[in-house]
Amino acid sequence: MYSLVGALGPSTNNLVNITVRRNVNALELSSIAATPTYKTSTLAGARWTYRAIDTQDLYALAEVSNVKASSTTTSNVFKYALGADKRLTEDIWIELRLGRNHTQGGNSEQNTALMNLKLSPKSSLAL
Repeated sequence: MYSLVGALGPSTNNLVNITVRRNVNALELSSIAATPTYKTSTLAGARWTYRAIDTQDLYALAEVSNVKASSTTTSNVFKYALGADKRLTEDIWIELRLGRNHTQGGNSEQNTALMNLKLSPKSSLAL
């Protein structure tokens, strides 16, 4: 797998991230029961993040990608989504997403809502 990632901050409250990921000969999970097959695919995605308030506790975002049903990673990649990240405590964030993605089999699309808790403790260790 190869990835190319870039970020651009057009202003202090906005950030645009662009990612291109190339999977070469990735195992196609639906073929595990029979003879395994492998696919090559390219996934491109962009995310716009807006800092909603100056205290850096709330971020709004919108993301899009070119994911197709035939891509090697379809079930957890949004075609498009809106979301918010909110800091709950100094080290814990809640991430909310609502968007459209492919079903596990890749033969149809579904609306999906995701909620993640992210632990991001500040490291006090010196390397």
